[in-house]
Amino acid sequence: MGTSYEYTFNKYCTNKTDPRMRLPEFRLFVKSFITKVTDFEIDTLFGHFATGGRELLTLEDFIAGFGKNVKDQVFKISIEDIIKPLA
Repeated sequence: MGTSYEYTFNKYCTNKTDPRMRLPEFRLFVKSFITKVTDFEIDTLFGHFATGGRELLTLEDFIAGFGKNVKDQVFKISIEDIIKPLA
């Protein structure tokens, strides 16, 4: 059985009173699944998940990010590399 998006989000979101994931937390999340990912690739993925150019991800942003198509992918990892371990 896979891990839920909500469980994963809460695991990496350190501020439990204001549950929004910041870029450093998102970096830890991605690197826990893909160790060879670059900071540029993580920044690009974060932009994919963030809505309206915000610097914080809500749980809703996090879940919605897995359903979006990735455009202009210029890096070696894909959303599928992250989704597979969660399935």
